[in-house]
Amino acid sequence: MNLKQKNAAKKAAKNFKGVYFDTFHASFRTILFLNSKRHSAGYHKTAEEAAKAYNKKAKSLFGKEKLAKAKGYWNVLN
Repeated sequence: MNLKQKNAAKKAAKNFKGVYFDTFHASFRTILFLNSKRHSAGYHKTAEEAAKAYNKKAKSLFGKEKLAKAKGYWNVLN
């Protein structure tokens, strides 16, 4: 992966909450924090897949009702 591709991947990850591009693994990583503890939803090939995994993990950690009330806890995907 060249520098141009890495920069494009990092830019794509910025569109989603909790999604980061891991240059070592050349994939997108999903991380959530709850009570000062880090929870991972794994590595994914695309930023969109990572955002979906973030949403799924957030629902299991925070609960569906709490997520519906709190803005900014999950990713809105088109």
